Amino acid sequence: IPEIRSQPADRTVGVGAPATFRVAAVGPDPLTYQWFRNAAPIPNATNTSYTIASAKSAQNDVRFACVVSSYAGSVTSRSALLRVTNPPSLTIRSMTPPPGAANVPGFAVVSAQFSDALKPTSVNSSTFQVIPVGQPTPISGRLTYDNSTRTVQFRSFTGLDPAGITYRVVVKGGSNGVQSAQGAVLA
Repeated sequence: IPEIRSQPADRTVGVGAPATFRVAAVGPDPLTYQWFRNAAPIPNATNTSYTIASAKSAQNDVRFACVVSSYAGSVTSRSALLRVTNPPSLTIRSMTPPPGAANVPGFAVVSAQFSDALKPTSVNSSTFQVIPVGQPTPISGRLTYDNSTRTVQFRSFTGLDPAGITYRVVVKGGSNGVQSAQGAVLA
């Protein structure tokens, strides 16, 4: 009968993070492996490890175990618990110029500092926009992101018009918006 030498360990990961369960066994060759999720076999999960590439909230408190088999019999590992935590909410800590600022210089840099590091690919011209009030189209410019300060900066290609035009800064949230590196979305 196979003997399990290393049991799968409980895992705690954030939403969107990977989780890997491993088992180590010895016994008469060949050894075969079958992983189970809450006592149901997982199709094609037949290796010494099983990985969830991107954990979901719905997988919180799910148990994973492995049956190791050989011609001499089978043994079942301990049931390892997966805990999936929700990342904290992503927030904007500060804006420059601040909301309601007047007489902003034409080549002012518009910036937003976030509470957490961002996923750089989530910062783009569809998730961070500067739009003249009353106009449907954002002004064009260059976006940069500094991970060390968690700050997005926008520089207009043509400058902001300081002569009484009001602008609004739109930072898109939700699953298609700005996201933290841990997967938190801007509400």
